[in-house]
Amino acid sequence: MDIILDGFHALLAAYEPGKSEAEIMAPAVERFFCARRGSAHDEHRAKRHEWEAEAFFKVPSLRKVGSDDLLLYSLEVTGADGYWIEFSRALIRGKISARTQAMSEVYPHAMEAARVKMRDGMPASEVHKAAADIFSKAGFSLGHLTDTPSV
Repeated sequence: MDIILDGFHALLAAYEPGKSEAEIMAPAVERFFCARRGSAHDEHRAKRHEWEAEAFFKVPSLRKVGSDDLLLYSLEVTGADGYWIEFSRALIRGKISARTQAMSEVYPHAMEAARVKMRDGMPASEVHKAAADIFSKAGFSLGHLTDTPSV
């Protein structure tokens, strides 16, 4: 996790509207490869669309970032033992949409609902459901990585 956080802080220091997506990501990737800690993935979701990010992964491009672009960087590293670590954060310097603001207000409630469920013996699907239900009640649906399998 220290490698990921070091990479994120380097990315954050490089984040500046007018730079390309790749220029912003490059310092993080450099940290990952210099640390020689397995593979690094520099996929992210980015693109301005009414101050919201489009829901897809892509490799950072040479597209110049605007102040109202919402960038969702997902920094991922796999270690020698096969463990996968991911750290994702949204970055924006300008205006966010009303929908993005509404979603940001739901997150703390969903996280608390999940925290309350998280204990020994509790299936991960129940923890997920607690958070998903909060988002659903607020009118949001979750993405492809959060589907709860039927048993």
